Amino acid sequence: MPSVAEDFPKGTLDNLEGQTIPGSNPEQTYPSSGYSLYKIQEGGDKPNYFNVVTKFTYNTETGEITPVYYAWDLKNGTFGDGENSVYYGWNRDEETGMIGFIGSKTGYNFEFKEGKYILQPSLFMSYTFVNTFDYRNAAGVQIDSDPMHTIQLNPNIRFITNLKNGWQPYASVGMVWNLMNETNAYANGVQLPQMSIKPYAEYGVGVQKSWKDRLTGYL
Repeated sequence: MPSVAEDFPKGTLDNLEGQTIPGSNPEQTYPSSGYSLYKIQEGGDKPNYFNVVTKFTYNTETGEITPVYYAWDLKNGTFGDGENSVYYGWNRDEETGMIGFIGSKTGYNFEFKEGKYILQPSLFMSYTFVNTFDYRNAAGVQIDSDPMHTIQLNPNIRFITNLKNGWQPYASVGMVWNLMNETNAYANGVQLPQMSIKPYAEYGVGVQKSWKDRLTGYL
């Protein structure tokens, strides 16, 4: 039977718990670890969980190393005493939000060479309202945020060619501006970093086709 290294489903300190710490004076013993492990899979790809650690077994006969995956969790939820206590734990946050959106797009076709070529300027405008109601997360942190108001301006120009078989190759370029797209968020009264989208350009080429003015497909 091949010799296989022992697979410890324990935290590192749990293997030493109760043993004397060498050189300690006065004599002290190793404590237990603050977490526990649960074996969930041996071999294969690492599971897509957020709390997975990997250990390995080694076969001294074949030289094969096999990963062993464990889910880990904290043994205790609270550490410290009184006002200095801190809570940790795995949980999920539930929050309530409200989103509103309105937009409008307008454009015009300038035709050349009896419709063979089309120059199509357009403008898309929209307003978005996002509000996440204040809440306390699973770690006990109070999250407060202000509503976000965003105005987007997206001018675009497209050059289209009408081919005899009904296909329309085109090239387009445009700009996108997001105005007023900043908000303030706080965790226990501490302001969190802000994120916003800077102006950016859009460009591309493609082809489209219409069937009897009822259906249009494009790439």
